[in-house]
Amino acid sequence: MLKRSVYLKNKKYKNHLLFGVSGFLLQMFTILLKEIFL
Repeated sequence: MLKRSVYLKNKKYKNHLLFGVSGFLLQMFTILLKEIFL
């Protein structure tokens, strides 16, 4: 039971990390596009 909760927590953490990284990349990408087109 404990192992399962740790696994779920780890999975949630990884999803959160992935979401953060993709959001950061998206932000950088939009800034680059603005720099190019403006």
